[in-house]
Amino acid sequence: MFGLLLLVTITRLAVADFDPDLHEKYLSMPRSSFVKYFNEQNYSWKMTEYDTNIRERYAPNAHFNYTDSIKGIPSITPEFEDLELPETFDARQHWPHCESIKDIYDQEDCEASFPFAVVSAISDRTCIQKNIHVRLSQQDFGCFHKGICDGEGNLYSFFAYWTQHGLVTQKCKPYNIHELKENICMHECVNNDTDYDKDKHFGDTYNSYFNRKRAIKVDLVTNGPVITNFPVYEDFYNYHRGIYEHKYGLFDGKIGVRVIGYGVEDGEKYWLVANSWGKKWGEQGLFKLKYNLTKVVFDLYITSPVPKN
Repeated sequence: MFGLLLLVTITRLAVADFDPDLHEKYLSMPRSSFVKYFNEQNYSWKMTEYDTNIRERYAPNAHFNYTDSIKGIPSITPEFEDLELPETFDARQHWPHCESIKDIYDQEDCEASFPFAVVSAISDRTCIQKNIHVRLSQQDFGCFHKGICDGEGNLYSFFAYWTQHGLVTQKCKPYNIHELKENICMHECVNNDTDYDKDKHFGDTYNSYFNRKRAIKVDLVTNGPVITNFPVYEDFYNYHRGIYEHKYGLFDGKIGVRVIGYGVEDGEKYWLVANSWGKKWGEQGLFKLKYNLTKVVFDLYITSPVPKN
């Protein structure tokens, strides 16, 4: 079980979750009136009007092909131990010494959700499994693939880069959206007191396999935060609090997010998920995703990156 990192794809949301009458109101009502109407209903989550245009700022690449992103990841069939799982779990509380788990990033208007999710989970697990406290650099991915801010690259290539070339820390290369947009890559640190080559942290290996929701919880509780490929619908941009499920709006693309726990709220089970849209969105950058979406198809690709000694 050592080193497992889970990737989950929610491939579709059932038509039953979509409310056509609510969608028609979304299209026809003034936005403030629609927000008021939505929040007066007995839904599991509440929405809000944000000061900035969240959709314009964070809209994902609608053409991202998740199937392509897992090509080349070796498939294995590991045995899951008979672990008694807690009813609720929060990785921030379970591993309080790993400060990176608490981090919420803002990718700004750069389609780099997958690099953020991958780097965050790898940083968390490096602390959890190796007791090495690091915050690895999203910026370093810009040295292997141009167009990171255009949604280029895939999960396989991100993990391959980590194992083959390593990633430096944010101290060496902090996030610089302007350099990523201009495809600038420098094999050096921004400061003089850190050596680029010596600052590299490597992965040892990675694998994948297909499984179900219990596998997510076992891996999360045992090894740390996991990565989820998440479909974004128009209603998600206005999420404010509560347990999210798709209610209105069209599909708008996919993003990478990090699952850090699970729990129960008002009798409803949920996954606790960290986004990279800043702390002003959602529940200070987090959202709760309805757990028991029986109409949802989960394709669980569990990738096993193991930090190198």
